[in-house]
Amino acid sequence: MIVAAAAFRALSDMSAFDVQIDTRRLDSMLAGCAGDAFATPAARAMAVQLCGERRVKSARPALERILTSPDSPEILRRSTSRALARLR
Repeated sequence: MIVAAAAFRALSDMSAFDVQIDTRRLDSMLAGCAGDAFATPAARAMAVQLCGERRVKSARPALERILTSPDSPEILRRSTSRALARLR
């Protein structure tokens, strides 16, 4: 669902100036969604992108699974490659 993707983006952007947003919890949610094969493609792609932008190191195992899974769409693998490059 596109709503989840938009919510992830908004929370990430707002966390830069709103101290009430629990950034550790947000990062955990992003890593969880990135690794959730049952999440909507839009939410998962946004979560992967934000894991890279926010340098969520705990997402590394999920991101690596995306790259090695033959079921991962090409667009998600490309986004994941970029995210992993930012984590290095």
